[in-house]
Amino acid sequence: MEPGKEAGPAPGPGEKDALGRGEDWWRARASEWNEKLKTSRRNYEITYNEWKAKEQELETSISKPDSFKRKLKAEIKALEEKVKDWEKQIEEAKNMIENVLPKQARDYRANPDWLKSKTNKN
Repeated sequence: MEPGKEAGPAPGPGEKDALGRGEDWWRARASEWNEKLKTSRRNYEITYNEWKAKEQELETSISKPDSFKRKLKAEIKALEEKVKDWEKQIEEAKNMIENVLPKQARDYRANPDWLKSKTNKN
């Protein structure tokens, strides 16, 4: 055995985890969460920028009617809540990718390389 290598058979093309799931299942699961993370980050950025633009609009609306300002404040509050929701989704996806899926792979004796995308850079 080479130094630094664990004992055990090399991963084969028909390798399965303890529940009989193979590389395709694990890659699909990891890909799903990576896509959720990417989408959540993109939506966070869009919503955050909308939120900040509305705040700027409110700051410059000194001479506008109170009803207009109230409407802006309501929109700002709604966008702020959406930003918080996207932050939660980002954290959930990161947790799945960094902690949950690797733990599940260990628990079910799946090849940890199956979780790595060939093009994924977290």
